[in-house]
Amino acid sequence: MPLASFRSLAPRFLGVVLACFLGLCGAQPGFECIKGDCQNGQGVSYSNSQRAKYGGGWKRGKRHGYGILYAGQDSYEGEWANGEMSGLGILKQKTPKGHEEQTG
Repeated sequence: MPLASFRSLAPRFLGVVLACFLGLCGAQPGFECIKGDCQNGQGVSYSNSQRAKYGGGWKRGKRHGYGILYAGQDSYEGEWANGEMSGLGILKQKTPKGHEEQTG
């Protein structure tokens, strides 16, 4: 892979790694359903320990379809599949200079 291609992918890769570290991907223990159907339907879940809230689609108890997750000052709005960010979405991360958006 040419170095230029790697440089263009590096910010996206680092964004996904940071997002997973912040609890923005995968099935997360410690979230409790506070509204709707968080098994198979539309619902809202919250984690007090992670200061995170997700609202959107669910399938088999995992984030699925369209949804928005807020974790601290970061957020992801877009598509989910089997509990992970998948497809199109916007990841907003707090940086020392303000907020940075990554669209994928």
